[in-house]
Amino acid sequence: MGISFGTDEAELKHRLNEFKDTLLSEHNLPDISQARWDRHRDKFIARVLEIASKRNVKRLVENIGDKGDNRGAFNADTFDYASIQVFASVMLFFATENTNEPIIRSSTLSGTEFFAGGKKLNKSFEAREQAKWDEAIKQLVAAGYIEMITEKNSDQIYRVTNKGFNISDCFKNDNNLNASMTPYEIIGMFE
Repeated sequence: MGISFGTDEAELKHRLNEFKDTLLSEHNLPDISQARWDRHRDKFIARVLEIASKRNVKRLVENIGDKGDNRGAFNADTFDYASIQVFASVMLFFATENTNEPIIRSSTLSGTEFFAGGKKLNKSFEAREQAKWDEAIKQLVAAGYIEMITEKNSDQIYRVTNKGFNISDCFKNDNNLNASMTPYEIIGMFE
């Protein structure tokens, strides 16, 4: 017996009720009250839909290397996964949310700061975090999603390409992202 969660709710509940009845009769199990069954069935449906939703989010991120550090977002040309990490996807997302503000990598005496769309991306000057954001820029450039427009003093300024806007739109829409989220709220969705 197959049950699709893509059907309307009434049909889904009906199919699960049939499945319960089949299990009870085939295994000679005692019946349970309808109210109790409805609670368990509805909780089951909600849990399966929650798992499916999380999988749809994780579908955008594929572990291609070191656990937690190297994760991928899909390629806008093929709608398949490419080798850019979640930090790169987040950087691209914020850069496309405010198109008047570029991606900026600014080195100071304290360390390097990363901005996209006017939003500061890094939380600290800790070397590991800085390396992740530096790698994000390298991956975005290599994929053709951003290009450097100027390098002045200790600042590097990048703009998003058309290909980058397309991939960012897909990343945003498939994950229900909005610009009020912080970079680390989005990164946390994929850990």
